[in-house]
Amino acid sequence: DFADQGARPVPPDAPTVFAGAPAPYCRLVDGVPATAFNLLTRDGAARGTMRILAGGAAAETLAGADVIVLFAVAGDWRVTGASGDIALGAGAALLAEAEAGLAISGAAGGRLATVAI
Repeated sequence: DFADQGARPVPPDAPTVFAGAPAPYCRLVDGVPATAFNLLTRDGAARGTMRILAGGAAAETLAGADVIVLFAVAGDWRVTGASGDIALGAGAALLAEAEAGLAISGAAGGRLATVAI
């Protein structure tokens, strides 16, 4: 329940944007467990985008950004950039600064959170 916007469902792996104050009230539907991954920025100081990639698809190349954060929610991922190849397993994260053209691929069933700031 987003105070000034009312209640709305948030589909799995679909980022939702909202002001952090006042805090939203959340509840699980049908008791299904959930994991939250949050990107918080200070108004006017920074802008960020986030999305979830699904493994098993063709490799994807990320556009450059000042800061890129990758978090392997599930599965194994391979990241290829100017510094070479890096393997990320579930629960691992990667911070890249001023990196352009990262190629990312993951195993079927994998999920990777990508943040660009």
